[in-house]
Amino acid sequence: MRDFRILMLLVTFALCSKESFAADQGRAIGKVLRVWAHTEHYNPYSENTGGLFLAEIEGLPSPCGNENQVPRFAIRSSHPSYNTVVSMVLAAQASGKLVQIEYLKSCTLRGNAWDFGYLVLLP
Repeated sequence: MRDFRILMLLVTFALCSKESFAADQGRAIGKVLRVWAHTEHYNPYSENTGGLFLAEIEGLPSPCGNENQVPRFAIRSSHPSYNTVVSMVLAAQASGKLVQIEYLKSCTLRGNAWDFGYLVLLP
């Protein structure tokens, strides 16, 4: 009976692990080529809508199977790391340093931009 409990505990742990629920992700390393900032829904304009920051990173694939789209990611202004990410991207662009972007293989914020995962400013 004890072995069965241990087995069930291990199975439960495996099912609840981060990898079991993680979204499909991708990774790229490259320079920041261009940046955009605008409201989530700029047509029609409303001051009540949130903001988006988008960055084109060399090495990113075209987003979500849209072969003719700019390879970029998007992050919403309500994201807890928004200010940090914007600062890191602008610093990388100004300095010419490489970044490593981990992105979610989904395009929920913009149909033509990967959803943000995390960012590393490389030395």
